[in-house]
Amino acid sequence: MNAAPLVSIITPAYNAERFLPATIRSVRAQTLGDWEWIVADDGSSDGTLELLRAAAGADPRISVVAGEHAGRPAVGRNRALAHARGRWIAWQDADDLWAPGHLSTMLKALDRSAKRWGFANVRVLGDDGELVGGVWFPRGWRPPAPLAPRLLGVEGIPILTTVVRRDLLAEVSPAGDLSRAFDEGELVEDLDLCLRLALVEEPVYVPKVLGGYRLHPGGISKAGDRELGRQLAVVEKWRRLGAAARLCRNAELLHRSKHAVHLLFRGSPGWREGFLGAAGKWPPTARDLYFAAMSLLPAPLARRAYLLGLGRLRRG
Repeated sequence: MNAAPLVSIITPAYNAERFLPATIRSVRAQTLGDWEWIVADDGSSDGTLELLRAAAGADPRISVVAGEHAGRPAVGRNRALAHARGRWIAWQDADDLWAPGHLSTMLKALDRSAKRWGFANVRVLGDDGELVGGVWFPRGWRPPAPLAPRLLGVEGIPILTTVVRRDLLAEVSPAGDLSRAFDEGELVEDLDLCLRLALVEEPVYVPKVLGGYRLHPGGISKAGDRELGRQLAVVEKWRRLGAAARLCRNAELLHRSKHAVHLLFRGSPGWREGFLGAAGKWPPTARDLYFAAMSLLPAPLARRAYLLGLGRLRRG
């Protein structure tokens, strides 16, 4: 067997044929080349598996784990993690992008800080990869300390730029088993994982834009009630673990306002109430007030304001 790589990249994929070629190019363009990329196909019905096998044939650092459709990214991530050999674990989704220096920049920052996990900023991209104009975290943002459980009340951490040292990931996994690192229940597994990591160690944050998070209306409109339930399940889990009541309440309002975005793009009623409810947090953020103002617009203008105006609000 070849020597273990420095980094294992973990990707779940399902019917991602449209976006995968750009994602593959962005991973192979990394300036740090000591990696393996394990992609778990979740029973795709399009050309995803064929694309992945062709990529693996062209680059021996890429391997494919094919499985039956489970419908949950956590299952694919755990399937891929069972094969990971790297000292560091990095996450990438099948429709997102990395800057060429992502891995090298993150590992340098982790080495300087002596931290075992960290994340960077990302640019928000539109459906066809064009710049929407915003970043995930606005200029000057820094992680609140302590991050756990305050992570419940912020926008979350972009999993596509998160890098974790293997021993820390094992420390927060049941029985130290990496193939169980992600909770496969009906909750938002990446938020739950970041909360567990933050309970053990504060992360290093790199304010550079090292990735592209693809925000496409099709993905927005499909999330629906199930996604809201998964988000609220994380809040409820951490409420039981002792997170502060106000933080849990604010986090619940945040997730309900995000759900209102799904209702808006799906053309369903209730989105105005969701946007207004976001302003019920105290203290309200600029995002909350922006959503409240959008509730006064006709639906077509509100959709455009979300895709364009929110990016300007977050410009960094």
